[in-house]
Parts: sequence; C-alpha cells; structure tokens
Amino acid sequence: MLRFASVSTRSGWVARLAIVWAFLWGVSNSEAAEAVPFTLNTVLTTAGAIQRLSPAEANRNLPVQLRAVVTASNKARRTMFVEDGTTGIYCELGALMNVPAPGEDVELLGATGAGGYFPIIYVTSLRSFGPTNFPPPRPVTVNDLWAGKYDGDFVRATGFVTHIEAPSGSSSFTRYHIIGDGLTAYILMPGTNTFPVDELPGAQVEVTGVFGPTLDRLDQISSVGIMAARPDFVRFVDRANDVLASLQPVTIRNVFTMTNRMARIRGTVMLAADAGFWIGDGTNGINVVPVTRVPVRRGEIVEVAGLVRENAGEVRLRLYRLMNRTNGPSLVPIAVTAVDCLIRTVMGNF
Repeated sequence: MLRFASVSTRSGWVARLAIVWAFLWGVSNSEAAEAVPFTLNTVLTTAGAIQRLSPAEANRNLPVQLRAVVTASNKARRTMFVEDGTTGIYCELGALMNVPAPGEDVELLGATGAGGYFPIIYVTSLRSFGPTNFPPPRPVTVNDLWAGKYDGDFVRATGFVTHIEAPSGSSSFTRYHIIGDGLTAYILMPGTNTFPVDELPGAQVEVTGVFGPTLDRLDQISSVGIMAARPDFVRFVDRANDVLASLQPVTIRNVFTMTNRMARIRGTVMLAADAGFWIGDGTNGINVVPVTRVPVRRGEIVEVAGLVRENAGEVRLRLYRLMNRTNGPSLVPIAVTAVDCLIRTVMGNF
C-alpha cells in the first residue's frame, strides 16, 4: 500500500511538486530502528537502494556515493533531481555553490534523509563530468501520475492543451494545462510560449521531464505536474484543428459522461448571450462557454468542439472551435411538465 505525506521541508517549486511515498512498514519507530540492517559505514550507490529505505533507516544519514544524470535543477532553490538507471531522486545541495545544469553527468557524495516518507539525498560534495545524454524517459499516462507512480522519475506523457499561463512575478516558467485519460495535469516549461495562443487549446502535446504531484492538507494528490528541463522537451504532436476535426460527433446526452474530455456536438442555439449560448439537440441541452465571444443567433444550427468541464455541478462545453453553422427552421417549443423541468433530460431545450 502506498502512503502519501506532506513535504513541507522542501522549498519552492520542489515543495509544490514533490510527493513523498513509501511502503507502510507496520512497525513502530523503535522496532524499525532495531530492525535496520545497515550500519553507518554502509555506502549506498543507487537511487533505488535509497528509495527502499524506511524512514528510520534514511534518518540515520547513511553515506551516499552516486553517479547519475541531472534531470532537473533549480539554481535559485539549490535543488535538483537526478536519475541513475534505477529511479529518480530529489537532492538538496545546501551550501554548495555549483548547481549543475540538466543533462550533466555527476558524481555526488552525501547522506540520506527521510524527506517525510520518501528518502532524499543531502549532497555534501559534487563533481561534474560535463554534458551527457538524458536517460530514456519512462512512458506514462496521466492516470499513472494520479495514482502516485514514478514520483521524481524522468517520464514522458501526452495530453491535450486546455489553456496556458505565461511566466509572471519571479517565475520563469510557462505553465501548460493539459488533459489525458479524462484527468488534468500541467507542464512547467522554462521560458515563454512561442506558439500562437489561439491555436493551442485542443492541440496534442508530448512532454518529457521530471514528474511530481502536489498534495492537499489531507495528504492526497490534488494536482500532477511534469517539469521539462528545456523548451524542446515540450513537443506539439497534432495541431488543434486536426485534433478537433478528427472528433466524431456525439449527442449532448452522452457529453454528460465525458467530463475532462474533448467532444464535438451539433445542436440548435436556444439562447444566446455575450457570455455564451445554450444549444439543444433533442436528447439534452448544454451551456457553451467560448474563450472569446462568438456571435451566434437563436435558431441557428451549429456544430461545436471543445472541452467538457463541470463547474458547481453543471456540465459545460468550453468552446475551442465553431466547426459549422447554418440557419435552422423556426423553433417549436416542446411540451413539458413541472416534473420534467427537475430532470436533465429537457435541460437546454426550447
């Protein structure tokens, strides 16, 4: 069983991204300490061996000598992630002046720390052998990330862009929000976005980087993110127009089971306003919320594509593209009872 725990001792983006997990040992701290098979002279030489330590073992500050590749680093926070072929692991550099860049081959000396329930390395000295190849990324799904797997590992995932946030304040990262497997995630990319913003929603993107979730106050995963070391680690696979055009139309009734997924629907505009419009197709109705104002007229038949989202119990379509529009026949209201108005089957219809 995996247990998630807070990592308040970590600072900056590492504290926001890192998730700490370990096997539940089922023994008290005193019993665990008595069962520790390591001595203070045991030198740990792989990240995998360090991650298998219990909290009691890691807290003994066992010596570490590790050769690995830097997969992410933050000079301002004096932190980094490294991977050695067994797994990835978080390192704190303390007073060391040299913070290696991602992609450097390094040998580090240090000591283990519990880091909550997930062991970390306190680095005391570091030697760089210069640039080298990044390790092969582990293919993962967004669903894997929400399951808490592969924290700190160098991974590769794909998803569809929903929106972006430009760097602001002291941050130098662009944040791409994506969906995959019906779940949300985000990408942190150094630098600014160079792609046309209005063409991003709906585009398929592939990201390679270090994975880490954010935890809430109950120590449950509240969001998942991947930090890309370089801008070229974020690759656009398919343009939004191609992705949206490939969607098969579905009924509005089916859209209510597609939260956090892309959908393409066709219906008649029942109500139009500046903030959006309602469409119905006879199976149900839905509120369509455009990113920028789209002038449509009541009675038009439109085909729209976008992201299905739920807000305060209401399912909406965030409009990415108005695919088609034609003039429709005069609207004929359907007869309903007061009871009908209490159920979703007539919502949005005229």
